[in-house]
Amino acid sequence: MIIPGKCICGIKGKFICPALEASICSQCCGLKRNSKIICTAECPNNPFGFTGYDKGLEVSNSLSKKTILFLRDEIGEFKFKNIIDSELEGINDENADEAFAEEATRISLLFQKMMFQVKNSDGLTRYQVWEKNGFKGLSNDEKQNLVFKKDSSPAIVEVQRKIDDLRVECIDLLGSKSRKILICDKSLVARCVKFQIFSFWITPQPHYFTVLCNAFDVKREFLDQLMGHLKLFAENYNRDCSGHGIRDYLKENYFKVREILTRLAKEHREKVIEGLQSQVEFITSKYDIKGSFEDVTTILRSKPDFVELDEEERRDSAMFSFDWLRKGESKKIERKMLSFFQHSDDSESAGILGSLDIYDNHIIFKASSRQKYKFAEKMLKKYLDDKIAFCSVESQSLKETLDKRKEDFEENDFEEQEKNSIPPEVKKEVLNKFLVEHYRKILEEKIPMLNDLTPRQVAKIPEMRHKLLDFAKLHIESLEKQGFSEIAENLIDELDLKELKS
Repeated sequence: MIIPGKCICGIKGKFICPALEASICSQCCGLKRNSKIICTAECPNNPFGFTGYDKGLEVSNSLSKKTILFLRDEIGEFKFKNIIDSELEGINDENADEAFAEEATRISLLFQKMMFQVKNSDGLTRYQVWEKNGFKGLSNDEKQNLVFKKDSSPAIVEVQRKIDDLRVECIDLLGSKSRKILICDKSLVARCVKFQIFSFWITPQPHYFTVLCNAFDVKREFLDQLMGHLKLFAENYNRDCSGHGIRDYLKENYFKVREILTRLAKEHREKVIEGLQSQVEFITSKYDIKGSFEDVTTILRSKPDFVELDEEERRDSAMFSFDWLRKGESKKIERKMLSFFQHSDDSESAGILGSLDIYDNHIIFKASSRQKYKFAEKMLKKYLDDKIAFCSVESQSLKETLDKRKEDFEENDFEEQEKNSIPPEVKKEVLNKFLVEHYRKILEEKIPMLNDLTPRQVAKIPEMRHKLLDFAKLHIESLEKQGFSEIAENLIDELDLKELKS
């Protein structure tokens, strides 16, 4: 055990310096840490160590304030204000939190550019001007923080694992994918899940990286397209198309990442809606009751396909309401459906075929696709042939239905909708059962991104390991976001993906 004695300056030391393994006074510690003394990550007095995280934030905040004053004096107050106003112009302020985050990101990157990239008439960056003046007005900690920020750069990272509420281990996808980096940022750790991908600027510090600006999500399904676009942009700007070339390009065009992602998301959404338009059609058919509605009700109650709703759940003032399930004879329709929508015979859950409401002299049947409607039409003829007579049918496109629902949502009282909503714990329990069943079946299902092979088949082909890992990461990230870590871990175990183990 080292007993505090004299500091290296000759006066009595206040505490033991872990780096020097000797006594040090407060003044020498403050003036020399991280500049003349290579501080350890565990030292409680190191603002750029693990235990000094909050102190580091204080240093960063004070540096930001002094940076604003320095840039204002260098550029001129009027011109400086105009540059900032121009940068913040056009921000959508409908969502206050999003607008604040956008402003913070733009200002951070604007200061980064003004300090380290833009040169004055003497050919010097403002960082070099400040350095030439001995970083006048900065403390030792602030000076070191500014030196670190000089080497900040854009990154696209994939989360590997959370270490604690401060640290997260990531891979920088613009660098070596085999090299893991440590990022310290409480807000990032709080929002990230395993294998989630983000884009932001990172600042290298002696023991880890910090986040320079707000992170935004990069959806995995768009990653390859994004990287392809960025490589082309980097080449067109006379830079190599490697990770370093892309990083250099993004230093000057960072918001291009978000621009590309926004466009890809829009194109994807339009394709999905276009695909659904051809499959989803909301059809309502009406049948007159020939005899007594009691006879119709009795027959429906005898079939396992129909589940009668309680009186308070009945739809549109109907005398009786039934959910028409894909059970009993109606389960036959699943033979023509994707396995994703199929349910095993021993499953507790069942899919919906449609809804059926009984009134005193007619019934109303509703289905969400032409396929379901055609099947139900045949089943109604089989079950109720001499009890009902076809009257009319109406259909509504997906777009028309969504527009109508949006209008209804805006007109209805939000608190009333909240009051009638299903409790979160019930929703989660139902979703958990569905996902367990879904991921049990998906292992044996042919997947397009796996060259139409099943995950179990691909797990036995070493040459396709990278495709299987991408497939698994896509699903694990989604499961982690929803809070179903156990299902994610089971998927990893079933496919023997040791590389993805925490």
